[in-house]
Amino acid sequence: MKMDTDGADRRYQWVIGTTNGPGGICGMNSSDDKPLPVVGAYWIDEEDYPALLRIFADGDRMPRTWPEWLKMAEEMEQGLKAYGHVVMRVRIVPDAYLDWCRAHDTSPGGAGRKKFVAAAVAERYGDQS
Repeated sequence: MKMDTDGADRRYQWVIGTTNGPGGICGMNSSDDKPLPVVGAYWIDEEDYPALLRIFADGDRMPRTWPEWLKMAEEMEQGLKAYGHVVMRVRIVPDAYLDWCRAHDTSPGGAGRKKFVAAAVAERYGDQS
């Protein structure tokens, strides 16, 4: 498990984005006023993109460049926020992600990314059902 210099666990890194300020939850989805669930979105740093394209089992279906991926990811994030979701960015760090996939017996492709993001959201927010 990778640790930051301050000793923080680097399995998951997240940035929370909302439509009504830091830490706020907005958007109601039913008559009993339950907030919409937090939605996790994997996030990739530009310097990690080439390595992750090689690691991801479905990397050949990803946008070829990081700017193309970023545009797509930001549009998806904006759409989710427009519906009232809180979006949790879950940064994927190549070596830590591969270690996590091995430890959880999953492929480093799309299914693995979904599980990784879901685990990070659950760790931060717990069960949202």
